[in-house]
Amino acid sequence: MKYFSFKEVDVFSKQNHLLRKVSLEIFRGDFKFVTGRTGAGKTTLLNLIADDCPKFTIHGKVHREESTSTNSIFVSRVFQDLKVFKEMSVLKNLEYCFDSNLYSRTSFEKEVQDYSRMLGIRDKLNSTLEQCSGGIIQKVAILRAILSKPDVILADEPTSSLDKASSLTVYEIFKLLNKNFGTTIVWATHDRDLVRSLSGEIIHIENGKLTHQGSTCFI
Repeated sequence: MKYFSFKEVDVFSKQNHLLRKVSLEIFRGDFKFVTGRTGAGKTTLLNLIADDCPKFTIHGKVHREESTSTNSIFVSRVFQDLKVFKEMSVLKNLEYCFDSNLYSRTSFEKEVQDYSRMLGIRDKLNSTLEQCSGGIIQKVAILRAILSKPDVILADEPTSSLDKASSLTVYEIFKLLNKNFGTTIVWATHDRDLVRSLSGEIIHIENGKLTHQGSTCFI
């Protein structure tokens, strides 16, 4: 099922040409890395996919498919600035994801325990984020996206504060969601070494242009 389709799309912000003639299709079950240098347009592309470009001017054809349910495709994001509540505990941050249409309270608590153990933060659930390291805060943001059970996860530099082992754990969790539930993953990163060590297709951006789509062997 095709979720998103963009054809010859340009994105402008005032006098800045952020994306140039972008043509891209994203399907259910895709696992894609968005690569490119800082400022290349990775975050803008994620904003375009998420339909979160209110201050931008967009030209070209943009199509977003409806999901098989009555609602639009649900997109969850891991933002580069994380957007967490630092004065609250790890657990309180995660409880914002609880939805009685998706979980019983017991099943939600089990998911929190299971994923927090996998990410190595179960002993931090009662700590406020002000007491936590940058890496733990980043894991909270990732876990919050996972717990919302989205159709699509858009992750913007989700492992920038993590070591290699933790980054690989995040990848394995995303792959598990992708394989078992068909969750579409779009992961933006400037870490070429990390992408080389993983499997997935890439979308490479240079100066707002998509210069390559396909195998990770390109980089």
